[in-house]
Amino acid sequence: MSIFTNSLKTFKSNITGKTKTYKVNNAVWLYLDADYGLKQGDWVNMLEKDEVLTLGKFATCILKANKIDTTLEEVLENTDIEILNEFVNAYGTLALNLITEEDEVEEKNA
Repeated sequence: MSIFTNSLKTFKSNITGKTKTYKVNNAVWLYLDADYGLKQGDWVNMLEKDEVLTLGKFATCILKANKIDTTLEEVLENTDIEILNEFVNAYGTLALNLITEEDEVEEKNA
């Protein structure tokens, strides 16, 4: 049982073929560093050099941070650039607080 009682932001995605809720947590950065040697400051440079591979790495680490055992190869074999962009952007939008309360109200009313 976890000692933490706080609740993290979440988003839904069907990147795996089934809709699932994912937590937005900082463990992503731990996996990016441990698995690929990527730091937060490397992110923009890596995206410019190789968008698909970098998004694939980030998506893989989001999945791992949510206790899903997967590999970069598996993620890349089962996604395209659109799926990767949607998944990583959903995470990033919440992680960086880019969604405003107004956006949330509009989304709920849609």
